[in-house]
Amino acid sequence: YHRPIATEFAARLGASLRPVRMAKQQNGHDCGVFMLEATRELARRLAQEPRLRRESLHLDNLVADRQALQERLARI
Repeated sequence: YHRPIATEFAARLGASLRPVRMAKQQNGHDCGVFMLEATRELARRLAQEPRLRRESLHLDNLVADRQALQERLARI
């Protein structure tokens, strides 16, 4: 469903799509929090310079923390 959008976005960035492993959320109500945390962590890793090509972008150990997200958003 999202692949065409992701493909176009990657092309505009001059990037390529690669599958990564990602932890699964542990409940049925934090999907938004989980995706925001995953996006934040992935962006943080991609922004690091210099970044080794071998460095993993996998998010196997991602933990969604609703309280931490609320505190970050409250500071904005």
